[in-house]
Amino acid sequence: MTTFNWKINNLERSTADDYVLVVHYGVDAVDGEFSKGITGTVNFTPETSAASIDYAALTEEQVLSWVYSQVSKEDTEAMLAAKVEKLKAPTKVSGLIWVERAELFAQQLAAYKQAILRLEQYVVADGRVELTEMQATGEQTFSEETMESEDVMHEVIVQSAIEPLEPTVEVTTYSDDMDAEPTVETVTNPLIVEDVLEREAARNVIAITPEPVKDFKK
Repeated sequence: MTTFNWKINNLERSTADDYVLVVHYGVDAVDGEFSKGITGTVNFTPETSAASIDYAALTEEQVLSWVYSQVSKEDTEAMLAAKVEKLKAPTKVSGLIWVERAELFAQQLAAYKQAILRLEQYVVADGRVELTEMQATGEQTFSEETMESEDVMHEVIVQSAIEPLEPTVEVTTYSDDMDAEPTVETVTNPLIVEDVLEREAARNVIAITPEPVKDFKK
């Protein structure tokens, strides 16, 4: 539903007698996120009785009544309502399609990369195993077997182990009744639920990502 807000933006008056000579008004039409507005002016003369009310006693409602006497409130609101309806169902739009394509591609690529990174993280319900590899210490020793210097190697942990989360947790609920005993409920670990939902969302992103975007990532 379209609502209308009429307002007085400014007044111009005579310095001789304070009679209002010009009224600057505006009206805004709003329907949800769509809006349209106009501004206008109405001129008066010192002989116009409506404009001859004591300036010090004027209210915005009084001045708006002067505007309504010169401007059709009904027609103005109908015109603005029609413009708002056009905004809600435009018959034409502007833009550069190649810019829009580039922006969409960039958004899809960023979302795809983020989804891939999310799935590469370990599953919290399973935990993570420790990984090690042999790396050179920087020292060397002479091998009598090969008659060459060889690197001294040692085992290095390249991925630390992380224990899996407990599948369930207990949630204690306290009643407003001070005499009532708290209730304890066993539920699926919220961190596991969150991990499952995030992984599902990441897989959905990957599934709807166009192939050219996936190929660009490669």
